[in-house]
Amino acid sequence: MDNRDELAERVDVARDLALRAGEFLLDLQGRVRNIRRKGAVDLVSEADLGAEKILREGLWSAFPQDGFYFEEGGGLGTDTSDWTWYVDPLDGTTNYLHASPHYAVSIGIAYSGVSVGGVIHAPSLGELFAGYSGGGVTLNGAPIAISRVDELGEALIGTGFPYTRVERARELCADLEKVM
Repeated sequence: MDNRDELAERVDVARDLALRAGEFLLDLQGRVRNIRRKGAVDLVSEADLGAEKILREGLWSAFPQDGFYFEEGGGLGTDTSDWTWYVDPLDGTTNYLHASPHYAVSIGIAYSGVSVGGVIHAPSLGELFAGYSGGGVTLNGAPIAISRVDELGEALIGTGFPYTRVERARELCADLEKVM
């Protein structure tokens, strides 16, 4: 990719904004009053909307020429830019609302339709992952690498299920059975 400096700048801005949104989420946790359903088990709250506002305003201010997709607010900006952002301001709303620490601010960036970078901030866990193509990946600023475990039986495997888990139960269990 020829635009590595532009990509690094975008990831730096996303990192700073994810930290700000994370602070907002931590400050509000346990005090959320406005919650509604987007689907049978898919929730949206004032926490989602407030964190998204921080991210939307910050990203739009820094990169108004880019395209954006926000989980709660839909698309924004141009559809002619090579740069496109994908933002979930509160990935794990149900966990957040139940005081589980397993939620995150998730920001991805694509260039010409190819995912090239992103930031994941888990504020309750104090973790911020950031990385981009050609620039490596960090956890709280320190470089990290993929596991050296090459046997599935020796690996630590985490699972999660989508909101469509009931409709896709057979498919999901079949996949899980293969892993096990």
